[in-house]
Amino acid sequence: RFGVQPAPIPIGLDRAPVWPIGFVGSITHCPDFCSAAVAKAEQFSFLGIDAERVAWPHEIVPSDFLSPSEMDWIASRPGNESRWEIIFFSLKEALYKAWYPAHRCYLDFHDVELSLLSEENPGVVKGRPSLVASNKVLSQENLARFLETVQIRFSVENDLVCSAVWG
Repeated sequence: RFGVQPAPIPIGLDRAPVWPIGFVGSITHCPDFCSAAVAKAEQFSFLGIDAERVAWPHEIVPSDFLSPSEMDWIASRPGNESRWEIIFFSLKEALYKAWYPAHRCYLDFHDVELSLLSEENPGVVKGRPSLVASNKVLSQENLARFLETVQIRFSVENDLVCSAVWG
């Protein structure tokens, strides 16, 4: 569709996909699902996707990737708390996948704090730099600029959470 010859997407030394020059992309997989998203770099500077199964037994501890205010917000929601934990985990994974290729600097789960923009449109999310960012190399100014320019969305169908970040 892009008018280029098919070619393999190698894995870099940092385990990230190496996209052809002029393209950005992201790959994700979880049990029984895989996906890739690719765009021309002239249209998008950042692109990250992630997919997670809500029912899949994750070996992650919520405090490892959620801020206290994110945990408070999740606790205030009616329904399945673990579902929201997986949604936030997936959103932060997609954010990392969008951030890293452009900045070559790791983004920790606690570097960004997420919130839903409105109850009427629950798939739309806003990110802001955390006040307790753990990565000393990370520029808060660059992160704030990045978060102002990206779109952050998620959807849940059955037990599959899909997250996307682009800008």
